[in-house]
Amino acid sequence: MPLLYVLIGILLGAILVPILFILWTFVYALLKFTLLKTTGTRIVATVVRLEPNKYATRFYRVILQWQQPHTGKMFTYRGMTSYPEQFPLGNPIPLFIVPYHPQWYFPTDEYKNVLTPS
Repeated sequence: MPLLYVLIGILLGAILVPILFILWTFVYALLKFTLLKTTGTRIVATVVRLEPNKYATRFYRVILQWQQPHTGKMFTYRGMTSYPEQFPLGNPIPLFIVPYHPQWYFPTDEYKNVLTPS
C-alpha cells in the first residue's frame, strides 16, 4: 500500500509541477504587463551597442543604457531587432519602466514594432 501512495505522489507531481510552472509564468507576465500599463514611467535610454545575433543572422541585439537620476545607478536594457538602421549609436530610445522595478521595460509605441525586449 505505501508503494501505491508513492506512485500516486510521483504521478501527481509529474502532472502538477508543469501545470503550476505554466500558471506561474502566465501570472508573472500578466503582472509585469499590468504594472507597465498602469504605473509605467517614460524614460529615454541611449543606444550604446548594436551587435549581430550569433544564431539568427538577420537579427541584431540592441544594448541600451539609462542612468537613474536620483541614485545614479546605471541600467542596461537588451532587445532584438531586424532593423539596425533605426538604432544608430548614441540615439535616444524612449521606453516605459516600472519605477520600483526599473529592470522591467517595454518600448514605447514608436519602437514597439521594431524592438523586442529580451
